[in-house]
Amino acid sequence: MLRNTILLFGILFLTLVFTGNAQKKEGKPPATIVYKIPDGLDENVKAEYIKFLDHGHKLYSLYCAKCHGESGEGGKGVPNFTEKELESYKARSAIAEGINKMPSFKEKISEPDLQKILMFLEQFKK
Repeated sequence: MLRNTILLFGILFLTLVFTGNAQKKEGKPPATIVYKIPDGLDENVKAEYIKFLDHGHKLYSLYCAKCHGESGEGGKGVPNFTEKELESYKARSAIAEGINKMPSFKEKISEPDLQKILMFLEQFKK
């Protein structure tokens, strides 16, 4: 009986671990970010802008959130993306070339996807 219970919990644990990893790999964005949309955009342009940010959000969740946090708050030795001082060109260089303990993502993130991540990072600025 005890053996069956342990086996059942083991299977349940592994199922949760693997389904959690599968969701993370898809890069699904959490629903906590409210986008700052520029005023005066045509509805079609606004829809494309939101689509662009959604894609950037998914990419950020996939590649960046593990270290920088889902809300860009950073941590010890990790930049806080909510700071006004964060400049896109610094982020671009860090993502492409790597910096300190952060590896280069040049081979993993294309230029168009990098643009989407950088545009999404602007949403964190306060």
